[in-house]
Amino acid sequence: MLAALSGCFSWSKTFKEKDVLVKYSTEDTGIASLLNINGYYEPLDSTNGEKRVIFYTDGTMRHLPTINGSSKIYLGDGVYKVSKDTLIAESFYFIGMQGGRHLTHLKFKIVDRNHIDLISANDHLDGNLTSVINHYRFVPLDSLPLPITYMKQKRWMWNDKTKWKSYMKQGHRRRYWE
Repeated sequence: MLAALSGCFSWSKTFKEKDVLVKYSTEDTGIASLLNINGYYEPLDSTNGEKRVIFYTDGTMRHLPTINGSSKIYLGDGVYKVSKDTLIAESFYFIGMQGGRHLTHLKFKIVDRNHIDLISANDHLDGNLTSVINHYRFVPLDSLPLPITYMKQKRWMWNDKTKWKSYMKQGHRRRYWE
């Protein structure tokens, strides 16, 4: 019975720590000098399932679900780093009760303070590379949702393991729905 149940779960479909190229560093990324960040970036064409995205100064980002469109790219919360005029990002998508984890490598080109272009999306599992440029425009918000916290509990996400230990000692143990 247990063997039959274990076949229902796709444990091999998860990424490993070595697959993660961008790590959380707690440093201010300087993104506020490059982009407006008091709101979200919305894809002008959501036929590929791209979602609205919020960038925070601490190097985390949040995807908000689109209203229309079927998702062809798995996106969740994640981290990013700034490299000149490009945002190099990793989006983590957790598959509920199965415990599976999905990772997508993303690159956004900064066009101006109110526009970015998605220039690549690479799925780590099947290697599919989407090189279709999608344009995003800035939409201001009066108040932003809080940055992600549940991902910061994952040691593999941190660039500096001693900072992670300090973070966890401060009592930052929250569930993903909090």
